[in-house]
Amino acid sequence: MAGTVILIDDEIISNVVAREVLRRRRPDVKVHDFLSAESALAFLDTQLTQLEKPVTLFLDINMPEMNGFQFMDEFIKRGMDLHSRVCLLTSSLNERDQSRSQSYRAIQGFYIKPFRIDYLGV
Repeated sequence: MAGTVILIDDEIISNVVAREVLRRRRPDVKVHDFLSAESALAFLDTQLTQLEKPVTLFLDINMPEMNGFQFMDEFIKRGMDLHSRVCLLTSSLNERDQSRSQSYRAIQGFYIKPFRIDYLGV
């Protein structure tokens, strides 16, 4: 089962690390990365249903302009949560962030950076 991974993080190095781990350990997985929630939503608006399943998003919480929770609100409003799995990948150790993430049934994981291959559930 190959699938697609979407990385959404405003820190370039976080996306580079995750992409490299995936390239080495799961070369069969297609990876798309975005430096903003807005650009990820624009891509997903047109491409989500065409992506190889399963689709897993790794989403940072603390980003400028649109944070991870604002992204989730828009993601759900557009019905995208029906086609994918979302995991938060963050440096936040804030218990309020963890608690808030549990209010979104589409969020299936809360992970601390850096990305590890076991976060993919393999």
